[in-house]
Amino acid sequence: MGDSPNPVRIYGLDISPEATKITKNNFSKINAQDVKLFEADAIDWLKDTSEKIDLLYIDIVTMQDGKSEYLDVLDAAYPMMNEGSLVIAHDINEEKFKKDLIPFVEKVLNHTKFKSIINLNFDSYGLSISIKR
Repeated sequence: MGDSPNPVRIYGLDISPEATKITKNNFSKINAQDVKLFEADAIDWLKDTSEKIDLLYIDIVTMQDGKSEYLDVLDAAYPMMNEGSLVIAHDINEEKFKKDLIPFVEKVLNHTKFKSIINLNFDSYGLSISIKR
């Protein structure tokens, strides 16, 4: 941001019009620059973009698939992620989603693709943070 030679761009994706509206309102309150929010399916959007990704935050849930699409989002984003990019996943400790998240966790534990993973247990939901190789 500011005078940085590498501009910071923030992209927010949510399939819900209501959630997108709330997010736009929240970003307007902090006068954030270069924020683009889209009402879109994250997987489809990621497959169609060539934007580089330094930080990927995943927090999705569907009625049919629970949290099982975390792996699909990660796989769609992976080609655009730079070495050292962070992947942050919410609800990693939520008991009802443990089975859904197994493929995602196995992927981020793959040391040929990610060099570390940490689980932050600051609440019952938790966040995992992984670093791309």
